[in-house]
Amino acid sequence: MEITEDLSRLLQRSLNALGRGTANPLLRVDGRPGRKTKAALFRFLAAGGCGGEAKLLRAMRALGSSVRHNSPRTERVLCNLRRPE
Repeated sequence: MEITEDLSRLLQRSLNALGRGTANPLLRVDGRPGRKTKAALFRFLAAGGCGGEAKLLRAMRALGSSVRHNSPRTERVLCNLRRPE
């Protein structure tokens, strides 16, 4: 499954917003879900516990997306990003 450039940018912006004040480096918002974006996502989800995904989806929605928490599209995107390269 291909992740759209807009969704990738939104993910990068959300991870940057949620990672402020932590040791996580800021991501370049370039719309390409490369290894740094995936690593930041894994770190966030690992540190976020059970509510990590919900926090990320709320941040994405707040930044202007129509992403719905339980939508099949959102689940496919998150699962695709979790797969090792």
